[in-house]
Amino acid sequence: MTKKILPLLLVWGLIVFVWSGYRYFFRNPEWLEEIIFKPLVFIVPVIMFTHFRTRDSQVLLGTGKNWNLIFKWGVLFGLLLVGESLLIWFLKGKTIDIYKFSLPFVGLQLIISLSTAFSEEILYRGFLLERMDKIFKSHILNNIIVAVLFSAAHLMMGIAILNYRGQELVSYQWLMFILGFANGFIYQETRSTVASTITHTLWNFSNTFFII
Repeated sequence: MTKKILPLLLVWGLIVFVWSGYRYFFRNPEWLEEIIFKPLVFIVPVIMFTHFRTRDSQVLLGTGKNWNLIFKWGVLFGLLLVGESLLIWFLKGKTIDIYKFSLPFVGLQLIISLSTAFSEEILYRGFLLERMDKIFKSHILNNIIVAVLFSAAHLMMGIAILNYRGQELVSYQWLMFILGFANGFIYQETRSTVASTITHTLWNFSNTFFII
């Protein structure tokens, strides 16, 4: 069993190490990082590993074909998480920047949110969670483990990019765990990264309009 899970953790560790190092040392426009660089760092190693180990990289998108169920889970959970995100921002005293509601900004942020979500869902749900569910019987435990990995990978962003410290950093990590667990639950119910990507995209998008 250890032989099965160790390669997965090594792939995850390599991706997190490369991406964290890049984000720490370099500052490029957000669209360039999330639309170009992140897919290269997150998806290419996963496709290569999957291709050479199982010869079936298509499974990364999931096996679910019930599109009505996929969109229902993705949109409903996405809106639920958006509500949670908005509530937290307002409780922290943050306000919405009305000047951001221009067509070019909204369109670019939607593309960035989608690209970010897709890259992360391929790694965490289509790759890690899908294979964890084949190794361990407890789907809840598998989801918790992957959600912890998802949260841990965002630690560098919380510290180096968002400058969070102390309780604020703990709260951020907890939010990342909730997002990861919710997306994992959606994936396990639908077996589709499309559903979890929809939820993830809506959550990302809702966080782009506040004055930080």
